[in-house]
Amino acid sequence: LPTSKLDSASINIHPESETAVTGKLQGIHSEGWTVASLRGTEGDVLLSQTEPTTRDEFLKYKCQITFDRKTAHNYISIEGVIAEFYPLNQTYLFSAHPDRFTDWFQVLCRESLTGRCYWEVQWNGGEEIFIAVARKDISRSGRESAFGNDDKSWVLQCFCGGYEFRHNNIRTPVSGPWSSRIGIYLDYDAGILSFYSVSETSQNMTLLHRVKTRFSRPLCPGFGLYSRYTTVEIHKDLQEDTEDLNL
Repeated sequence: LPTSKLDSASINIHPESETAVTGKLQGIHSEGWTVASLRGTEGDVLLSQTEPTTRDEFLKYKCQITFDRKTAHNYISIEGVIAEFYPLNQTYLFSAHPDRFTDWFQVLCRESLTGRCYWEVQWNGGEEIFIAVARKDISRSGRESAFGNDDKSWVLQCFCGGYEFRHNNIRTPVSGPWSSRIGIYLDYDAGILSFYSVSETSQNMTLLHRVKTRFSRPLCPGFGLYSRYTTVEIHKDLQEDTEDLNL
C-alpha cells in the first residue's frame, strides 16, 4: 500500500464490539486489560495493552495465507488467491480426500497460525460470506463442521448491509460500517481475535468484533461461500515481502 495512505489511516473502535464483556469488566481489568474511554461512543471498550493501534502497526504482522485445495468443497473453485462458489461447475470436482468439507461450502488455508498475524480479504458478488479461523481438527462433515457451530471455529458472517459473529453455535449481531474488505488480526498467545472493516478508499480501519479467549491449538484461516458467484480474494498488497517478517 502507498505510504501516503498508511500515514493517513486511522483505527476506529466501534461500541459493543467485544465478546462476553457484560458483567465481567472488573474481572478482566484485573487480568491486565485496560479500560479506554472513547470519544463518540456510548460506553467503554476493553483494549489490549499490546494490540496495534495504527494501520502501520497491523501491517508489521502481515502474513501469507494460501488456500488448501484438499479441504475445498467440490463447489468451490480455486485460482491462485481467489476462491469462488460456483455450484454449476461440474468440471471442478476434486478427488476424494479426508480433509475435504463435504456438507458445507467451505475451504481452509494451509497455514497453521500462532504468534501475531494479520491478513485481509476482499469478497465480491453473492449475498454473503463467512470469514473464519478454525482449528485443523474441525469436523469435515455433519452440522458441527459448519464454521461457528462448534468450539473449534470463530466466524464473522458478512452480508449485504450487516454482520454477525458466530462461535459454538451462539450468534451475536455485529454493527459497524459495511465494507467488502475485512482485516483479521490474531494474537495467539494473548488469546485475541479481532475483525476489522477496512475502508476501500481511505484505508481506515474500524473494529467490528474482538474475541478474548484461550486458544489451545494453532488456527487456520477459513471461508464459507454460500451464494452463487461469490468470490473471496486474499489481498495481494499484503502478500509481498512476507518472507522478511518474523511473526
